[in-house]
Amino acid sequence: MSRAFILVILLLWIFSAISYAAPLTCLMEFREVTFYPNGTQKIGRDWIVVDIENQFSNDIYNIRIFYRNTSVVLPHLAPGQSLRIDPYLTLEPHPFDMSVNATSEETPSGYYAVKYTVINKYAFPLHVNITIPMFTSYVRCDGCTVRNQEIVVPLNLSGYGEASFTLYVRNIDIPDGRVAFKVEDIAPLRFSTSLDFSVQKSNIDTSWFATFLVSNPFNYSLNVTLKAWAKVEENETELFNLTLSMGPHGNWSGGATVISDSPPVFYLKVKGSTSRECKVEIMPAISEGARYLIGYGLLKGMVSREEVYRIPYIPPTPIPTPPQTPPTPQVMPTTPFPPTPTPPPFSPTPTPVPPTPVPPITPPVIYPEIAKEEAEMYVAMMLPATYGLFIFFVLPAILNRRGVVVAAEDFGRVTFTLAALYGRRLFSSPSNAFPGSIVTQPDDELVNALETRFGLGRDQAEIIAVAIKLSKPLITSNDKVARAAVESGCMVIRLGG
Repeated sequence: MSRAFILVILLLWIFSAISYAAPLTCLMEFREVTFYPNGTQKIGRDWIVVDIENQFSNDIYNIRIFYRNTSVVLPHLAPGQSLRIDPYLTLEPHPFDMSVNATSEETPSGYYAVKYTVINKYAFPLHVNITIPMFTSYVRCDGCTVRNQEIVVPLNLSGYGEASFTLYVRNIDIPDGRVAFKVEDIAPLRFSTSLDFSVQKSNIDTSWFATFLVSNPFNYSLNVTLKAWAKVEENETELFNLTLSMGPHGNWSGGATVISDSPPVFYLKVKGSTSRECKVEIMPAISEGARYLIGYGLLKGMVSREEVYRIPYIPPTPIPTPPQTPPTPQVMPTTPFPPTPTPPPFSPTPTPVPPTPVPPITPPVIYPEIAKEEAEMYVAMMLPATYGLFIFFVLPAILNRRGVVVAAEDFGRVTFTLAALYGRRLFSSPSNAFPGSIVTQPDDELVNALETRFGLGRDQAEIIAVAIKLSKPLITSNDKVARAAVESGCMVIRLGG
């Protein structure tokens, strides 16, 4: 076998390995969990954190991650840009496909043998590490070690497998322990990206020819939408509107002809999109006062022999299912839900809201701009539907609304002043999410209507739709957004320079 042939095979193997490499991580889910020794569990808070990096060579737009009956919407990531939003959204509690069972029997020596069995209900292998603090009635154990005043139990479980360990104790008085593990899942990922293209024009007398060239610079396939039209003076003529699949580093070319005495201007609109996958890391968490210990679940202890044999063993009443709206994270570092700490080395469906109609177009908007230094003197404005005029209210009249809607681009300018004035409740939309905001899902039909009517971007239309949905003031420094919001019936606080 020649060296050249071996080199070709090696290169093909490397290319295959790169092509089918594990997808990038985009989300982390944390579940506050307590495992009980009869095989049950209780899930408390369940939330997701956005943690994504654009590993592609071009900008990506309109990023959507679909996970557990909800979606994460991000407007844009530049090449190499990383984004972390912690927390992003609270989910309906969902249990782990894992359980812990304990049985007990008295030995001839007078000790009790408490056998724990950990059952993996996932189809893939799972590494579990259990630690229990040393306690006075402990004698010895099978399948574990004692290290630094802790009983340490490493378990490797195959898919749908189980593993056991046994504690020998003088009496059943076992304290709470910790269960460390990590589960991975896959989430569909969709995004749009820019493509390289060119338009070449030539003519013979009154015949004008256009040649359109489009190329895919990526090493993956794209769904490409192409729309071309020509404009002669004030008249527009559509040349084609088609959708095609373009392979990695593929090219496409097409042509069109226009007969005109005047030179036409040719236009081409190109949009590339793709559907891929990204990785979700799911880890347990333990609530410790105002903070969470990430990567560990609580293993409930036992205080008597009868506790083990009681069937069924009834855990505390499960907490109510949290509402489908996002949580109310706090800005200050001492709040009950601070940013999630980094996991240890051991190694989350909003209720649909009927679409709100966009009010008729009203007369031009005239309003004052207020400097940042005058934050305490902000003035809000509202357009009553019956008058078509603007009635101005001073700040105290809107303080009772308990919160404001803020776009991500204005977050840094209003955080400290408005958070204090409005009770630290800052609302945003999925495409405008920022740390500490309460992310609210807008109505898609209303968002589309606002985009079409006012020529807004997705993130701009979403933030107005959220303000309409919540009936809360909208903070913005963007004149176009302010005008569109006021014409749609929103109360707007205009932030000047």
